[in-house]
Amino acid sequence: MQVNLNTIGEELLRLCDSEIHEDFISICVQVDELGQATHSGIIICYDEKLYYFHFTGIVHFVELDIDNIPNDLYIKKITIFGDGIVLSFLAYCEILKDEVSPSFGFVFQESFYNPDGSYYSENNLPDITTCVGFCINVIRGRLYKNNKYLEIDDWDNSTIDSLQQDFQYWIESIQVQLDQIATVSNNGILQEIRDSHLKRIRPSELTSSAFFDTLPIRKENIDFVNPTTESQLFLKHVVG
Repeated sequence: MQVNLNTIGEELLRLCDSEIHEDFISICVQVDELGQATHSGIIICYDEKLYYFHFTGIVHFVELDIDNIPNDLYIKKITIFGDGIVLSFLAYCEILKDEVSPSFGFVFQESFYNPDGSYYSENNLPDITTCVGFCINVIRGRLYKNNKYLEIDDWDNSTIDSLQQDFQYWIESIQVQLDQIATVSNNGILQEIRDSHLKRIRPSELTSSAFFDTLPIRKENIDFVNPTTESQLFLKHVVG
């Protein structure tokens, strides 16, 4: 699928300005005062109501007040699901909010949430994830035969290296996460996480993934779109 960079701004919408007369599922991104993407979630519009499902270290599922929607939330509707799935997707998320309890950490693996709320990991690793990874697990749990949403292996631990160079806090945070894993897992699991699964996919990258509908979505395709996504978020939120 070829993405037209010139239409990204038209499809990337501020949530509080979005039409809610038609049901939809979307990837949501929160931005800071500089227009930089800081957090990811899923927005579901059903029957002219908006539901926000996301993970901050705690799973949140809330119905938003239509008259008081935060102005720092932007959405890109996703088109990978068939027609008529919104209600069942909403019901799925309502189950997950009570059943899943991931720990926060920069771990990405081949995993997803089943319709009953149980967690599946291809490598039998614990449910450790970020806001972005949480969204990926939710989305993949509703794909046909749980097909991959993103090609996770396209991202490597260099994404963590750059994070460490920019923020001393994350160096300490990542080490704490690994220490915690070591207390509940054997050394083999810890080493596997260090070698293959410790990485970061940024909120802006997840937002950019919503412009594609051929799965799994590759990093090289997201890399093509993401600079425009980030610039559009800045223009919409800061420049106005």
